[in-house]
Amino acid sequence: AAAAHLKAGDYLKAQAEAEKSLTGWKHDPLALWVKGKAQASLGKTADSEATNAEARKLWHGDFDSITADSI
Repeated sequence: AAAAHLKAGDYLKAQAEAEKSLTGWKHDPLALWVKGKAQASLGKTADSEATNAEARKLWHGDFDSITADSI
């Protein structure tokens, strides 16, 4: 659901859904990816950079190839 909100441009809902998902699995790189993208779109640059740094450490593969459509 978080990725769908991100794709639709509803960044507040995307961030909220990603955070909700992260309460169950705090090391989910895809939820972190969505959260980081939402934060960036909301102008929260420092938060986005921190979230993306965490997600990159957890992701095995090409982090830059992730898209909302692939989630």
